[in-house]
Amino acid sequence: MRYYCVLILSLFSCKADKYNMDGDKLEEIGHNNKRQKLAYTGIIPISKSDIEEVIQSGFYADKTAHVWRLIKKGGPCFLVRPRRFGKSLLIDTIAKIAEGERYRHLFTDCCIGKDTMKINPHNPKEEQKKYDWKKYPVIRLDFSKLENESAEILKMDLQRLLYNTAKKYSVESKLHNPIGHNSFQSYYENLIDSLKKLKDKDNSYKSKIVLLIDEYDAPVINLDWDSQNYKDCMKVLSDFFTVIKSCANDCQLLFVTGVYKFVLSGLGSGANIFYGHDLSIYYEDFSDVVGYKEEHINSLFTDKLSYVKEQLHKKTGKMHTNEEVLQVVRQYYNGYKFYPFGPSVYNPTSVLSFFETGKLVGYWKDTADTRVLIKQMQDHIQRFSLDKISGNFLQKEDDLLETTALKELDIIPLMYQTGYITIKDYDVDEGKCVLDFPNTEVKEALHAHFGKYLANKAQENGIKKNLNVQEAFKQEDWQKLFYIFRSDCYAKASYELTEKSEKYFHALLFSFLNGVFLGNENVEISAETISNIGQADIVIKDTSNNTIYILELKLNKDSYTGLKQIISRDYYGQYVSEYDKIVCMGLNIIFNDDNKNNPDPSHRNMDECTILVSRLDDNHNWSDDPIKKFSYSPRNKSFLDSVLSNNEINEIYKAINKKNTRDSRKG
Repeated sequence: MRYYCVLILSLFSCKADKYNMDGDKLEEIGHNNKRQKLAYTGIIPISKSDIEEVIQSGFYADKTAHVWRLIKKGGPCFLVRPRRFGKSLLIDTIAKIAEGERYRHLFTDCCIGKDTMKINPHNPKEEQKKYDWKKYPVIRLDFSKLENESAEILKMDLQRLLYNTAKKYSVESKLHNPIGHNSFQSYYENLIDSLKKLKDKDNSYKSKIVLLIDEYDAPVINLDWDSQNYKDCMKVLSDFFTVIKSCANDCQLLFVTGVYKFVLSGLGSGANIFYGHDLSIYYEDFSDVVGYKEEHINSLFTDKLSYVKEQLHKKTGKMHTNEEVLQVVRQYYNGYKFYPFGPSVYNPTSVLSFFETGKLVGYWKDTADTRVLIKQMQDHIQRFSLDKISGNFLQKEDDLLETTALKELDIIPLMYQTGYITIKDYDVDEGKCVLDFPNTEVKEALHAHFGKYLANKAQENGIKKNLNVQEAFKQEDWQKLFYIFRSDCYAKASYELTEKSEKYFHALLFSFLNGVFLGNENVEISAETISNIGQADIVIKDTSNNTIYILELKLNKDSYTGLKQIISRDYYGQYVSEYDKIVCMGLNIIFNDDNKNNPDPSHRNMDECTILVSRLDDNHNWSDDPIKKFSYSPRNKSFLDSVLSNNEINEIYKAINKKNTRDSRKG
């Protein structure tokens, strides 16, 4: 739905009794007058959490029915969702609606502003009513803004947020300086008491409070869990939630959001008020409380499709229909489900970024804070297997939110809460949710995180072996070199994360070699170096030895195919005038599809290499050494000389002759 301005007759100069208008009618006119200022901007609200700004943009997915029910049902409510999903926008929406008439004009076109509704949609006896726009004092605390260098700083910062609330309502003089271990309780109770008494001066206020806490887990989630600071800061939060619990009856609504459930589990008895009131997975009515649904994509972004199609046409040269674009968006960004039988939703940050740029790429991985998941991945890499994720995880609903052991968090709930896996189906026989990647964007993001981790580990392994590898290159000890590639680059990579792609194995070796030559100013390494008719996988330029190495990897083929490709595509031709020695290496990786999860290091590893060394003599003539092939022997645990078949030799020399003929014609 778009929020266009409407034409309103100005009636404020007229007296109410002249037109027989009651107070409510005049009030309605006042709201419409304010609404004239809500001119539709069309500015895509990426990362915006101000509801007024988002509504004015024209890209607001109406969640006010949810807010209506939250406020009217009242009590404590808890919600975890992945980052960048609109939780802060929801908090702002609740805050502004709770302030009553002041912001009523914002929501004229929303459900809460124009419709009637039941608070309990499943109660046939309840009558539908309009929202009454009652006014509540609001305590709004954004825990992501709290400093956590120490528990004392965290405590003072939290008190500062409470004091700012008191200043907003001009009751700061009622707060005394907190003293002793009960400081939180006295400080918070004084604030609550002062806000409740606002009704005595302004009868438009209700006597109960709306308490909103955004990102409750932010102060502690990225601390070292073994540190004393973590324990001390958790104690501060635990004390605060104990105080909140003691004053819960003074709140019309106590709404808390975060990403991780396990922090709540560590806050002691104060957090018990939220058990039985967790909206994260148990309530179908709130499963789409944040995020875009399919209907929102179809109704809100129609005007943006033309721009996106233009961008796609520039890149692909093809024209796309609206439905084709929407199908791609659906596959890439849709798919999150937070209730087994609820609707799927899109990540709003990714959708907005896509329609802003017209680029079908991953946006979420650059905005989501996944340090907890990455740390668990690094510390317990053996528990991750990308091949096992898709459609193979079954979990009870309760278990998706239970992560209590900090040392080794249960990976499935952790991945679910961070948004890397989601509910895809429900297995009635097992009584469990079927989990999978939500969409292409998330799957690629997870691969990127794993890839970065593995690249760093490969580089570390290369640093450890730098002298051995550099010496093997210099001495042309190919058997030693290839054995190090096999044992210290590929065998040490986690088999759980291995992908069946040349690109993956190429990236591991490239990272390993970067570690080998790190700090060596005489060596330059590049990947996918462009020649006239192709790209070499890895090129190593060694100026100190006037040598260049060109490596081409193949997967489940043979090493001579890689060498033949280097020659036939003339990957080395551009270097003949710069170097005295050119070493061309074809490498082959074996990957057994039938046994892809086998931890045996002989699997997913190099099995053979073929080399051609060309040298420039004193007369400036090039000559080729005999082609050599080495195959790995499991019995000897080393690379041994191997014999090229006649066909392999013929194919390679045929490529050399073609290359020489081509060069002579150019001359």
